This record gives sequence, C-alpha cells and structure tokens, in this order.
Amino acid sequence: MKILYSIPSEYKGIGWGGVMTYTLNLARELKRQGHNVTILTPGEIFTRYKHHGVSIFTIDNTHHTTLGQKLLRKLFPMFLDRLLWISAIIKFLKHHEPFDVIEAPEWGAGGLLFSISGKTKVIIRLHRSLYQYYVDNHLPITIDLRLVNMLEMISILFAHAITYPTNFIWNSHPFMTWIASIKRTPHMLIPNGLPINKLIKGKAQRKRATAPYILTVGRLEYGKGLHTLVEAFTKISSKFPDIKLIIIGRDMKTVHENKLVNYKKLLFQYITKHTLKRMIHIYDQKPHNQLSEYYSNCLFYVMPASGHENHPLALLEALSYGKAVIISD
Repeated sequence: MKILYSIPSEYKGIGWGGVMTYTLNLARELKRQGHNVTILTPGEIFTRYKHHGVSIFTIDNTHHTTLGQKLLRKLFPMFLDRLLWISAIIKFLKHHEPFDVIEAPEWGAGGLLFSISGKTKVIIRLHRSLYQYYVDNHLPITIDLRLVNMLEMISILFAHAITYPTNFIWNSHPFMTWIASIKRTPHMLIPNGLPINKLIKGKAQRKRATAPYILTVGRLEYGKGLHTLVEAFTKISSKFPDIKLIIIGRDMKTVHENKLVNYKKLLFQYITKHTLKRMIHIYDQKPHNQLSEYYSNCLFYVMPASGHENHPLALLEALSYGKAVIISD
C-alpha cells in the first residue's frame, strides 16, 4: 500500500514535537511491514531525506509574490500559510504516482481538497487544534485564527475517516462529532504508542536517581500546566529540600498584561519570587537521544497539563523507562 503523511511542521525544524515523533515511529513500522511510505513536510527548498528507509520530502510553501498574496500575508498570515501548504501538496501529487491513503496526523487543512475530490482516501488524526492551543495559552483570538479553524473543521468533516488518540479530544468539539455521526464518517480511537524495541530498551536502561529530581518534558506554555507544577513544588520543597525539579522544553509565547511575552520569562519570575532558583532547573528542548539520561535518572515524571492537552508521547517515554507518572485530571 502507498501511504502519504502530510505534516505542517519541518523535519529539519527547531525540534520534533509529539506529532512528528508519532508519524516517524508509525512510518518506520509500516515500512517494516512492507508498505511504501512517504512523508511531506514544509521546507524552504525541495529536498529529499531518508529516515530509517522512509522517504521524507520537504516542499516549498513560502512563495507569496502576487499582490493578493502579499495582502493576505499582512491580514491573515496563518490562513495564507495553510492555503499555500495545500497548494504545495497538490503540486507534489501531480508529479508523483497516486497514493492509496493520505493521512494528516494532526489538525490541519492538508486533506481538504483531496477529501472533496474523492480520488484518494484521506484520514485525519485529531490533535489539539490551533484554536484550542491559543485558548489554552491565553493568546488573542483573531479573525486569522478563526479562518484557520474553519479550514481545519471543513477538512476534518470531509475526511473519509477520523482517528484520535483519546476520547477526550474527540468529544472536545460536539458539533464536529455530531456532523460526523450524521455523515457516518468512520472514526476510531487509536492510542499513541512507542516502538516495542524502545520499550524494551527503556526498561533495560532504568536506573535509580543519583541526584533526586522530578522531571517534566514539553513546550513551555500555560497549556502544559507548568505554573501549577511549580506552585505545587513550592509546597513540598520545604519538606524535601534535596529534591530538584527539572523542566525541559522549547519556550513559547503567551500574553501577560496585554503584552506578548516569552512564557519562560514568566515562569522564572514566579520561581525567583519563591526563592526556588537553586531547586528548579529549566533546560532548552533537547533531541530525543539526549533525553534518555533524564528519563532514566528521575524519581518520577509529572504531566500537569490543562486545557486541551491530548496524549503526549513524553508521558509514554517516561513509562517506557519504568517510571511512575503523576498526571492532572
């Protein structure tokens, strides 16, 4: 079977998130089972990579030289990016053989036109939407964002099938699920997972913490519940002064006092206020191969996420190392 994955995040970007990791893991397994798998990601130039035998193409979706595109760029930059991404995929498909299935492993408009044409079956895998991300992180809701959300919704409703890692994310949009039920769109709960060999390797590397610390991994944002975690840590640090808290992730933006600021800055202010700088360490996002040591040596893992957080792979990574995990309700 020929399978195409379209992901609106760069393979050679700042760092892989859960969606990219999920896609690469699944693509490798499908490749092992004999399927022909291709992955499309954005990039400045047309380039082909190989990831464990899986072809990864970057396609240029940055051209916006016409007057209309320049105007859209000023008014609705995110919406234009989605339209250019759709256009770039269409151009790619014109020069390649037909695929049996196209899957968009996260919310996005990449499957919209293909779903309507009916030539190729399109599967949309639900993830936290861009709109939900903005709500979770106290970011301004703009017309640009609403247009992107509309495009995403239409894309999902025209899909041939829908999958989702948790019932929570499926039920987070009652109107969408209602329409899908009327259309009788096939849908299925398929939890995220990790390769079996990684689970075995993780357990083999399991260690007892030498310098006791609690660990959390993920983007630095309100939606990850980090303020809640730090606040909780202030209540236990006096009883357990030897235990540290390690936070690893890429800094994101949020709104504070009507200004767009880095979330890491707000977190540091809170930590400094409570004189916890020696007990809480925040590190930049790290490649997966560098996280092994942190998972292996932590006391336990915490996922304090709030809002529309879905099914983070970092949680499964911690479990694969035999670590106890504490999650928010």
